[in-house]
Amino acid sequence: MKTIKLYWIFWIWIPVLLFFGVFFNKDVDIQLHDTYLVTTKFQISLLLSIFLFLLGLGYFNFRKLEVNKKLGRLHILLTAIGIIAIVISRLIQLRLTTENYQNDFEEYNKIDIYMNSLMGYALGILLIVIGFVTYFINLILTRNKKIKLK
Repeated sequence: MKTIKLYWIFWIWIPVLLFFGVFFNKDVDIQLHDTYLVTTKFQISLLLSIFLFLLGLGYFNFRKLEVNKKLGRLHILLTAIGIIAIVISRLIQLRLTTENYQNDFEEYNKIDIYMNSLMGYALGILLIVIGFVTYFINLILTRNKKIKLK
C-alpha cells in the first residue's frame, strides 16, 4: 500500500483554498487593538496557499531522506487542531454578536462565553506555534542525518 507523502498533504489543500477564495470572495474586517484591517477572503486564501506551498516545499526538499513521519504527523495534527479551535471560536463570536439578550444575566453569560472563545483563539494559536516548532525540529533532524551520511 502506497502512503501519501507529507508534502502532498499540504499541496492538496492549495486548490481548495483558492477555490473558496475565488468563489466566496467577501470583505473581511479584522480588528487588532486600535488597528482596523479590511481585506478580502481571496487575499487570505492566497496567503495561506503560499504558506502551505512553502511548508510542503520543506518536506519535498528532504523527500530522498528519511523524514521522521511521527513528527510530521504530529505537526499536521497540531496545526489542524489549532485551526479548528480558531474557527470554532470565531463561529461562537459571530453567533454571540447576532443574538439579542433580554436581561443582564444573559448579557453576563454572553461576556463569559466571549471570554472562553478568546481562550479558544489562544489555544489554537499555541497549538499552531507548537506545530511549527515540531516542523522545524523535524527538518533540522533530517538535515543532521544528511550531514552524517556525507
